[in-house]
Amino acid sequence: MAAASVTIVSLASYKNFYIFARVCVLLCGVAPLSDRDEVFRALFRAKVDRIVRDVLKKIDAEALYIVTRDLLEYLFPEHLALYGVEVTASGAVIYVTPLDFERASSTYGSVAEVRPVYSGRVGLWMDEELVTAEDPLKLFETKARGARVATDSRDLATRLVDRARSVSLVRDELVRLRRSKMPEELRLIQEAVKRSSRALEMLLQDIRSGITEAELAARLEHLMRIEGCEDHAFNTIVAFPPNSSFPHHTATSKRYDGRSPILVDFGCRYHGYVSDITRMLVPSIDTLPQDIERAIEAVSRAIDASIEVLAPGAKASEVDGRARSVLREAGLAKYFVHSLGHGIGVAVHEQPRLSPFSSVTLIDSDVVTIEPGVYVPRTYGVRIEEDVAVRRGGADVLTRGIERVIEFKR
Repeated sequence: MAAASVTIVSLASYKNFYIFARVCVLLCGVAPLSDRDEVFRALFRAKVDRIVRDVLKKIDAEALYIVTRDLLEYLFPEHLALYGVEVTASGAVIYVTPLDFERASSTYGSVAEVRPVYSGRVGLWMDEELVTAEDPLKLFETKARGARVATDSRDLATRLVDRARSVSLVRDELVRLRRSKMPEELRLIQEAVKRSSRALEMLLQDIRSGITEAELAARLEHLMRIEGCEDHAFNTIVAFPPNSSFPHHTATSKRYDGRSPILVDFGCRYHGYVSDITRMLVPSIDTLPQDIERAIEAVSRAIDASIEVLAPGAKASEVDGRARSVLREAGLAKYFVHSLGHGIGVAVHEQPRLSPFSSVTLIDSDVVTIEPGVYVPRTYGVRIEEDVAVRRGGADVLTRGIERVIEFKR
């Protein structure tokens, strides 16, 4: 009996929370919406409109259930704790955990219905009736009964086959929409680039003999925050030779000798969208060792050669091949040990992949990195990375305003 009493109290508290939160959001309001919230709301509405127009209507489905993590991340760049989204021609329903119910309601409540989902043995409150939701996907099974539906999940599609009138798996179509950035998405990536760039410029004055890789990395991440970014896009890489020969180096307590080139791979997240930039910082271009200068020049030529063929319809493998051919001519191809680049957007690594093994064809408004590198084991590494939008009128280098090799003379 004691255990039952506790359960009843718990369920009642959840119900009270649901009612209280609804009243606060719909009647009383919450804290004033920030510009970031406005951006998220506008982007969500635009993405849902695209999904309805380019996916739902084309396959004549009544509802689409999006449940995979990467596509929920695309719709909600702030990383809400979600179970899924239902999209219909009349709008969207967002199924969110109690943890993020208030946050989701305050941001998206005016453009979508937001419902809290209680997982495990607690249940889901809908219209003040308790619906069992040990497995939240059962909710979609119930809603799909007798309807023409679609989903991004093969697992959910299999579960819906015996319940729905028809089921379409549309993951590829949604991934393609995610790849083709809308103008506002491009603007946000460009803004992330600008803010990252300003942070790097301020970092130059902190470079001195004796400073560690970790100190410079921490300082750069701090400066990106000061520039208005909500976070760094990934753990910042600052590498002094020979550590720069590790493509995925983690900044250490190694101290700077005051004369070596520094590899910096960094980026920030702005309103959910990221930049991803790599630059070589040198005390003086005139005093660069000859082998490193040669590698920098070859890497830069490889970037230019790749960008020349970066266009809708180009094969990702052929773009990668252009960079490799330049490095091969320079006798450095054996030191280029990774793919040429990858897509960016709300995540640092998105589709498409630019690699020798990719079967992908580029589309208009893909945003990709172009980042060839030369890594001589136990000696040095050189990498330069540009963020580039694929456009019909020619590639748009979003990082064009940042010098590939930056001097910090003292």
